[in-house]
Amino acid sequence: MFKKVSLLSSHDLRWQLLSLYLLSVLLVFAAGIIFAMTTNQNLTTETQFTDLALAQAIAQETQSAVERPRQVVQYLAEQPAVLAADPDQMAALFQIVEQTNPDYNLIYRLDQGGSMVFHYPAGVRSTVGENFSFRQYFQQAQTKHLPFVSIGRMSPTTDKPVVTVVMPLWDDTGQYLGIVGINLELQALSQTLSDVVLQQNAKPHLNITLVDPQGNILASLEPALLLENFDTVFPHLTSAAFPLSTGNRVELDTDGQEHLLSYASIAETDWSVVVSRPTDVAFAAIDRFQRGFLWLMVFYLGLGVFSWAVLSRRLVKPLQTITAYIQGRQLEPPPRHNPAHPLTPYANRPDQIGQLVQSVIDTEQVITARLDELTTLLETSTAVTSSLDVDTVLNSILVQVEHILNIDKSTIAAYDESSQRFTISVSRGLSSDYIERMILSHSRARLAWQAIERNEPIHLIDLEREELPEQVAPGALAEGVRAIAVIPLKTIHAPLSVLVVYKTQPYTFSQREIDLLSSFANHATMALENAALYAQSDILLKEQTRRLEALVHSLGDGLVLEDLTGNIRYVNRWMSVFTNLPIDAIKQGSIAALINHLYDQAITTKSVAPPHQSELGLPADEIIFAVPHANHVRFLHSEIFQVTDYDQQAIGQGLLLQDITKNYELDRMKSLLISTVSHELRTPLASIKGYASTLLADDVEWDQTEQREFLEIISREADRLNRLVNDLLDMSRLEAGRLELFPAPCDLAEVVARAVPQVYPPPHDRLQLNLPADLPLIHADRQRLEVVVRNLIENSVKYTAQGTPITLSASMNNGTVIVQVSDQGPGIPETDHQRIFDAFFRVEDSLTRQSGLGLGLAICQGFIQAQGGRIWLEPQPQGTCIAFSLPVEVGG
Repeated sequence: MFKKVSLLSSHDLRWQLLSLYLLSVLLVFAAGIIFAMTTNQNLTTETQFTDLALAQAIAQETQSAVERPRQVVQYLAEQPAVLAADPDQMAALFQIVEQTNPDYNLIYRLDQGGSMVFHYPAGVRSTVGENFSFRQYFQQAQTKHLPFVSIGRMSPTTDKPVVTVVMPLWDDTGQYLGIVGINLELQALSQTLSDVVLQQNAKPHLNITLVDPQGNILASLEPALLLENFDTVFPHLTSAAFPLSTGNRVELDTDGQEHLLSYASIAETDWSVVVSRPTDVAFAAIDRFQRGFLWLMVFYLGLGVFSWAVLSRRLVKPLQTITAYIQGRQLEPPPRHNPAHPLTPYANRPDQIGQLVQSVIDTEQVITARLDELTTLLETSTAVTSSLDVDTVLNSILVQVEHILNIDKSTIAAYDESSQRFTISVSRGLSSDYIERMILSHSRARLAWQAIERNEPIHLIDLEREELPEQVAPGALAEGVRAIAVIPLKTIHAPLSVLVVYKTQPYTFSQREIDLLSSFANHATMALENAALYAQSDILLKEQTRRLEALVHSLGDGLVLEDLTGNIRYVNRWMSVFTNLPIDAIKQGSIAALINHLYDQAITTKSVAPPHQSELGLPADEIIFAVPHANHVRFLHSEIFQVTDYDQQAIGQGLLLQDITKNYELDRMKSLLISTVSHELRTPLASIKGYASTLLADDVEWDQTEQREFLEIISREADRLNRLVNDLLDMSRLEAGRLELFPAPCDLAEVVARAVPQVYPPPHDRLQLNLPADLPLIHADRQRLEVVVRNLIENSVKYTAQGTPITLSASMNNGTVIVQVSDQGPGIPETDHQRIFDAFFRVEDSLTRQSGLGLGLAICQGFIQAQGGRIWLEPQPQGTCIAFSLPVEVGG
């Protein structure tokens, strides 16, 4: 199947790999040498830096160790006992200092002549009285005023190597008083040096010393070297004068061995820290790196040879095997060779790679064909999900079927339940005659029903070989069809349907083609199901929308919805009613224009919420507009609100307009009730209280006539107060629906006779009664009827001038008794005719203003209607006439 390549020929991949590997070895060796040189330099610098950092750390720690006694001697120099050289007081003071600082070897005081005045502790040998003016530090102190550190020496008092921290003493006149000093054991400094070495995790073979300006060793990792001269002990390391500056250098000892020398200075003491070690120890890492690099190169060379052998066996040979396998697994011959393929140059190679690339190209072409099929299916899916136009989607599916499978003709047929026939939904390549013949009944659509009942595709290879082709596929042969495949569509909500494809030559559909047709059938099923479900959901949505609109219209509130672009999307009829604007005119404007219209129409406005800005920039506060309506004022509460989606993102805003006139009226009535009840209760109570107090007065004697007059007034005012309370209770019972009635036969004349004496103020002879003698009995609650008559007469008395007549008349009409109470007063304004029976409503007239709660007519209406009657305002040229009717007593 492919050309065999001879072993290690110029065309063999293994020889090419070996050549490339040898070239890479040369490059790696060159790069390794450069890397080794760079790494050596870096390691040398790092080693020098490490030793120098150690020297600087020791110098810093030593400086800290000396700083504390410098502060202590400076403190002691300020104490009166030290300045006065008082041994007793200095003993206590020095003892405290020594106990808190056990590293101090000796604390002492020298006078201005250099004699020892006192030292603590006394030690084995006391040197009190001895003169130490010969000491260098004593001579230096006479020219200094700040503490300093002496050179290393052996203390005669303690016989230990020490350095002295010295503080010169001066009085206020500038007179030299001597010194106070603290001896520090050099052993303690050596211990400090050891601690720093441990903390820094220093490497072995280090030689670390602390040297004073004269070259004396003050601290060392070897205590025997204390106070030895550095040049004597290490003559091979340095001949420079101390103190040394900070730095590194390499020096040869007397044996010719190199040493790395690092040093750092301590500025305030002029001491130097010297760190040295042999270079073969310091740079051991560099030596190890160089040897390791050499072994690495050897290993790399051996690894290359081994890798070449492994690649020959594990890569090149498998490549040959894989190529043969790929070519053997191709189920279909690849398409014609494409010379423009980007891998064609590699396929022309004579080695194993060329053979593998050629197999890959062939396989790619087969896969591309499969991907084309999948892409077509994906495009079909996109068409199904992106459109609800069923015919367009189904026609697109048929186009893709013809493109992928090279189909000559195709159609999708659906079963119509009403006509019980299969009808063509869409088709391609079929003649109109065949389409008309395809409208088949259940009995003639044999192939379609077989596919649906079996729920699997059915196909015929050659119709001419069928025994009864016209019964199997009527008209197919005349259409030039030889092969047919029918695939059922597995619909649920949509009608039963089938996908039918035709070939004009005998043809056997492969399983892959049947599967592909089934995939297209599934897409057609989804298109039909989507359309069916959309139709159902559209019906439901319209029904829900209709119900929602009906609900919004029935709320009694005006509503406008506006999108983010400022266009009004919805207006209900109440908004039109409240604004006196047609709905079409509102839709052409905006919410802002509607608010401005309300401002123009309003008599007054009132803001009821803190203003803020809406998303669209409109003022979103709540405003109450008082606008004129008919013969009264209508109060409208407006509120702009934001409309958001499920993700709380703004999609527009709305305006809600509510008619709160009744609320305003209720508030007004409540205020009026409180004011009126307070006044109406206060007046009779004031009269009762006044006359009762008058009768109880001890300084006045009243005769029987006057006492009776006062008591009658008290009784009358109490009755008035009782009627007021009863009116409130009756109104409360009426509004709560808890009024109890006791209807019985009533004589209207008797009711009037009992009601007239209760009228206040009394009508006297102004009242004219016109009651027929043959008037039948009324079926009513006697007590409630008396209240109605009394209230109507009282209203006429209150609202008419003295001397004008008041008439109460009755008549019979269609089984009811009609009672009228009329007067010749100013009458009721026409604008108030509809409101006179409202609770707490009173006609305001400056000429006839009377007290009262405004409950009389409301109670009359409640009592009359509760007994099956009717009450109304009877029109007349002058004055007021209130009429009511009640049914007569059956058999009365």
